[in-house]
Parts: sequence; C-alpha cells; structure tokens
Amino acid sequence: MGPKVTRSVSGKGGSAPGYLAYDWSALRTFSTITSRRPFTFLGVLLALLVIVAFVLVALNASAANNSPQLTVVIASRDLQPRVPITAGDLTTQPISVPASYPKIYFTNAAEVRGMIPLVAITTGQAITANEVARPNDALGPKSEYLAIPHGYVALTIPTSEQQGVADYIQPGD
Repeated sequence: MGPKVTRSVSGKGGSAPGYLAYDWSALRTFSTITSRRPFTFLGVLLALLVIVAFVLVALNASAANNSPQLTVVIASRDLQPRVPITAGDLTTQPISVPASYPKIYFTNAAEVRGMIPLVAITTGQAITANEVARPNDALGPKSEYLAIPHGYVALTIPTSEQQGVADYIQPGD
C-alpha cells in the first residue's frame, strides 16, 4: 500500500484541512455584496470638482492680469543719484498697476522735473516718490554730508554694539 493522501475538507487543497490561503470564492462573494460602482461615481465626481476648481482659479488669475492702465513718468535715460532731473530725462508711458496700488507713481512729468534722484534710476524704470526728493530735502553732493538745521548741534556718543542695538541710548541722553 502506498502513502495515504489526505484531502482537505473544502476540497480545494491547502496545508491544513479546511484552510486555503487564497480562497478566491470568498472574495467573489464579497465583491458581489459591495459593488464598486459607488467608488467609480465618487472618483468621477472628484475629477469634475478638480476641473471646475482649476477653471475658476484660471479665470480669477486672468481677471487679475487685467489690471487698470496708469500713465506714469518713466526715465528716458539712466539717471544718476544727486543729479537734478531735466525735462529731457523724462517721458510718460502707460503701465498696468494693481487696483490697490500704493500712490507712489508720478503721472505728470512737471512734478518730477528739478527733483533729485536718491538712487540710480535705469532707462525705462517708472519714477516713484521714494526714489526722488525735492532739492532742499535731498542730501548734499556727497553721501557723507548731513545737513544740520540752524540751532541744532551734532554730537557723537561713544557706545558699544550691544548698547546701541538694545536701545540703551534714548533721545535726550
């Protein structure tokens, strides 16, 4: 007589009677109980939601790019610091500015004529109020110069870095 062959209870094989590691019949009954259709609809709904959100963001971005045009004063050539601006140095050009732009742009060349650039202004750059000053408000021809009004005296106060940064020196000291 040969070796005795033991059959499992389920008749599907496996290492132990009644046990099969990959019993696909259980999965088939599970898939019939829970259909995949709701997940498919949910996936399609999420995809449509993403597409709609993308379109809305794109429309808002294009609306933001349609900012109003403002005619501003532009430097027609490079302007050096502390050299008065002449009429030949200026031109006007429309540029797009955001709706809530700060009111720093000059719109009339006559407002800027005679002013002094505080920094170098390149050709084609819009001239703004923080880059120019009136002749009596500008510093002298050298950056070391500091105008002291009549009746005031300038003093140097020796201090260390820690004291100067930590606000140990106050006005009136």
